[in-house]
Amino acid sequence: MKSLVFLVCLLFFAFPSLEGKPVVSCCTERAKSIPRNMFKLVKEVYFQPSDGICDLQAVVLILEKQKKCLHPKNKDFRKWLKWRGLTPGQTLNLK
Repeated sequence: MKSLVFLVCLLFFAFPSLEGKPVVSCCTERAKSIPRNMFKLVKEVYFQPSDGICDLQAVVLILEKQKKCLHPKNKDFRKWLKWRGLTPGQTLNLK
């Protein structure tokens, strides 16, 4: 029993707390296309560069209940951006 308590204490102090650090959620694959009506559900859009923590360059669409990752040169996404009067690279928050 003492060894179990010791092991738990050791694990608790051996790994630093993640409190206050952002949780990173990277896109690991990109959809080739999404239905055009899904653009109506977009709450937020941001660009995921490939030079940081994440390995894949993508446009991330935050929908009401899910996240979709697209290729930055996706034609439907570019048309949607133009319709909204935005340029690639801007972060869009539609909340």
